[in-house]
Order: sequence, then structure tokens, then C-alpha cells
Amino acid sequence: MKLFVLNSGSSSLKYTLYDISGGIREIVSGLVERIGEQEGTATLLEKAPDKGKAS
Repeated sequence: MKLFVLNSGSSSLKYTLYDISGGIREIVSGLVERIGEQEGTATLLEKAPDKGKAS
């Protein structure tokens, strides 16, 4: 099962996607800053799979 968490502010968004099957593991996260401004940015951070854990 997946869980999507969103935190929104007046000019930014932060988000994280978790896999909550058999524990909690962060899959991807990111943020969008300075929404509505020319200098706005979007960042996506993909998490590496856990090594040594059985799927």
C-alpha cells in the first residue's frame, strides 16, 4: 500500500510518497518553491532501494 503526504504553504508544496507494506519506506519526495514567481523551482528526490532487504 502507498501513502502520499502533502504539505502546502502559501508559495510552496512539499510531498513524500511512502510504501507502507510491511513497514514504512520513503519512495520519493520533493518540493515546489516560490510558486507564482519567475524564480520558482521544483525538486524531485527519488530514494534508492534498500540493499540487503528481501522484497
